[in-house]
Amino acid sequence: MSEASQLPPNQSDKRGEIRRFNLQGTDIAAISTKKGFYRGGDFHNVVQHIVVVQGEFEVTTRENERDVVTKKRAGELVSFPPMIPHLLKALTDSVFIEWLDGPFHVEHYLPYRKLVEEQLKNPPG
Repeated sequence: MSEASQLPPNQSDKRGEIRRFNLQGTDIAAISTKKGFYRGGDFHNVVQHIVVVQGEFEVTTRENERDVVTKKRAGELVSFPPMIPHLLKALTDSVFIEWLDGPFHVEHYLPYRKLVEEQLKNPPG
């Protein structure tokens, strides 16, 4: 079985699209997100990197028992350390590319993931 076949499948929903591929052994995802929608609400056991290709995101991380909010625009990189919960909200229609410093593994951080799941039921509008 190739590494590419072990990735979660490509998907499309109300938020936008996720396209996954493997390039020289690195699993990469290109993700489009419509304005107002969340992505993430999870954490990983390895470093996760994101480069904003288009648009702007509000990035929330859980650090030292508090939420830290920053903004990232096209051309900016954010790297989430292992086990740090994170949530992204598209402030404009946006695209980012992400990859992990190891095999794909994800766990939900329920306080953030709840926001994602609720929004899928009741999209912004």
